[in-house]
Order: sequence, then structure tokens, then C-alpha cells
Amino acid sequence: SPALGEAWVCLGGLDPTEGEAMRPGLEQALAEQLTQAGSGASGDGGLAVPVVQTQVSFVAGRSLSALVQWADRRLQDARRRDGGGVCVLCSQLPTAELRGLAPSFWVEQRQLRHLTALREMPVCRAPFPEGDSHFPALDWARWICRRFAGKVPQLFGWWRQRLALCRIAGLPVCNAPEMPA
Repeated sequence: SPALGEAWVCLGGLDPTEGEAMRPGLEQALAEQLTQAGSGASGDGGLAVPVVQTQVSFVAGRSLSALVQWADRRLQDARRRDGGGVCVLCSQLPTAELRGLAPSFWVEQRQLRHLTALREMPVCRAPFPEGDSHFPALDWARWICRRFAGKVPQLFGWWRQRLALCRIAGLPVCNAPEMPA
């Protein structure tokens, strides 16, 4: 939530002890990268103190359903505090599957019946690089965390560029293609 100066990360499939050990380092790395991305975009030369609060959470199990439910709760909270918004989605799964509106091999539909924010908010699809779905079998958690920490600032930059292009073209931001032709 750039307007709130917050970033939330949720990971599943980790041993709880390992996750808790990784939490402080992940939160600090993400806060530093987002602060650098924000100060670089505004041209103020970089700040020493993070201006973005980060929170890393972990869900039990390996099901994507728990992660989707976590995301829906976070989006509801952001919507209550900040009003309307747009969900920027960078995923290989179709939006309808994540909303619980289409059959999915990855997401259990009956657990997603009560989603509200994901179903009601406009969703803007961000490009999902093919390489993001291929990760090492061993030590995948650390790899994906580092990858994600670098991805969030890129998504903020992509969003700012997309807003500018859509304003110039007179397009609704969620109706433009993921990548301009």
C-alpha cells in the first residue's frame, strides 16, 4: 500500500521456526529496498531511515488458499484505512481463480467463498516473468524472499509508469494491457 507507506509479505510452506528466524532480516531488507526505490523516484537523494513499514507474515501449510485469504484480509484492512484502491496482481494464476470465481487446481474454492476485497476491488495485472515460477528445490524460501524483495520496488516503478501512460492515452488503468505493445 504505497499511500499508507506499508508493505506486507506473506509466505507459506516454511517451517514456522525457520520463518521466524528469517523475519527480521526480510523486513529490514524489504524496507531498505522500498525506501531506496521511493527516494530514487522522487529524486531526493536517498534517505537513511526507512520510510516504508514492512511486515512479514507466515501461514501454515502449503495451500495457496491460506495465502489468498491472508491477502483478502490485508486488502480489506487497507480499504478501511485508505478508502478505495486498486489491487496490483503479479501472479501466474488467472484473476478469476484467485477470486474464487473459477475452478482451480491450486486454490480450494470452498475456502474462498467469503472473500470480499479480492472480488470487489479492481485488479490490475502486472507482468509475471516466466523465471519467477522456476526456483531451486533446496533453500527455495531464501531464494524467493530475495526475489520478492527485489520485485516490489520494480512493481512500484511499473505502476507509476502505467499510471502515466494511461493518463496520456486516456485509458482506465485496469483496462490497459500488462505490457504496452
